[in-house]
Amino acid sequence: MRSARRDRIAGSLGLLLFCLGAPACMEGRIVVDTGSGDLPDGSADGAMNGPGTVTGMPGACPGATPCTPSTCQTLQPLDPVIADWTGSSTGGRFGVRSGDPAAVQSQPWVYPTSCPTEQTPYPLSKTSSGVLRMTGTVGTWSGFGLWMGCMVDLSAYGGISFSVWGDAGPSGALTLEVATSADSPPDACITNVGTCAGDASACSAPSVTVPVPVEQGAPVTLRWSDFMGGSPVAGVDPAQVLSLSWSFGWVDWGGTVSAPYPIDVSLGQVQLVP
Repeated sequence: MRSARRDRIAGSLGLLLFCLGAPACMEGRIVVDTGSGDLPDGSADGAMNGPGTVTGMPGACPGATPCTPSTCQTLQPLDPVIADWTGSSTGGRFGVRSGDPAAVQSQPWVYPTSCPTEQTPYPLSKTSSGVLRMTGTVGTWSGFGLWMGCMVDLSAYGGISFSVWGDAGPSGALTLEVATSADSPPDACITNVGTCAGDASACSAPSVTVPVPVEQGAPVTLRWSDFMGGSPVAGVDPAQVLSLSWSFGWVDWGGTVSAPYPIDVSLGQVQLVP
């Protein structure tokens, strides 16, 4: 069951991610390193782990400046690996080589995070040392993910595979959403993505819920056809992927609110599968 509030948050995140991360919007993005991560490639830690939002958007931090609207090309992956946190002096590989216009410019983020002057009670933190690790206390809608930098055509592949393990809270599960242009609101920073009409509550990404084992085990493999429940388009169009996001279990509707709980979850290599 989805709540309107949950959908609004998902839509807002989609807007924020692309103003922050798209190469064509770099001039206008606001990135502040909170010091909670160890991704020293200079582009990841602050992207969604600090006050990097744009003025006028939901959840924008005070003092943030607007981006310069731009049009980005649709990107093509150069190899199946989307994210690899191992064996790199830059804290991990995100997509492929930076600076290549055909590369998938994926970067990690967590939410919620804290603006400098408006501390949220339940921020999550991330670190990278062979894996991407998320820690903290879930006390509101919370999660982590990878934004792709413009729109990425993954239609040459049949799905994705990833390793995830640790303590995901009472549900012992995470919900993975694949955001596409058709199910995302228009983007204020990138003019050619986001075709879902109406307010953000009408737009939601198709998703699938997966169990999270305590110890690292076999990777989870999901086909694009496994993802359902998107709006207005129910399934995933792999030719127009914007981001991947994993969310923790949380209830806040109908007079019922979840109790806060600690989490400690690690994400291994994320790659595309035939």
